[in-house]
Amino acid sequence: KATGKREIEASCYTGIAGIRRLQGDLERAEDMQRQSLAIQKMMPNERALAIGFSHLGVILHARGDLGQAEKMFKTSIDIGTRIGDQELISSGRGNLGLVFHARGELDRAVDEYTASLKISEKLGFLSRTANQYGNLGKLYQERSQLDKAESMYLQSLELHERTGSLHSIATVYAVLGDLRHQQGDLPGARNLLKTAADIARDIGAHALVEDIQELVEGYAAAKPGRAAQGRR
Repeated sequence: KATGKREIEASCYTGIAGIRRLQGDLERAEDMQRQSLAIQKMMPNERALAIGFSHLGVILHARGDLGQAEKMFKTSIDIGTRIGDQELISSGRGNLGLVFHARGELDRAVDEYTASLKISEKLGFLSRTANQYGNLGKLYQERSQLDKAESMYLQSLELHERTGSLHSIATVYAVLGDLRHQQGDLPGARNLLKTAADIARDIGAHALVEDIQELVEGYAAAKPGRAAQGRR
């Protein structure tokens, strides 16, 4: 603010918004991101503006405001289309898939996840491709299409192992463990969940450890396990 460098100011607001979101303070996260977006709208950088709309969409999705989240993601896609940025389009379509998935519009979610996956694969973005395989796996698991779910999860795991993202690897082991439980393979489920929890503890991913524990406790209480959160 003191130097008048508005682009840096906007970036700082976005950074604070991200921290607030991780802390669970979604109201303040939204306020920070809207301040960032207000600055970005006055700047000539359309790509940064599209990313700003996408960040706001992520926060609104987390708040359960799916209609406004959809609007933000579509605006980001429209800008990406106008400037010919395939990465923005891929990100936006994957995010739209999460909105449709949350609404129960599963066919539309499959279309968006698949479109995002194909673009990311073509661009060589291993992490985003892996995330979309994971999202498809979660959706197929919810539909009890367990063989298709397993195929998606295994492809996601292979790509995450190539990127070396331990948090993502642990997450996929966890959802594979949940899938094994649904398939009736209890020893397999226990082994995979233990592997996931061990990795998560090693990297200090306490929230993921808690999610895995919640799955295990759900099994003990004879309740359906909670599927992993969608990945962007």
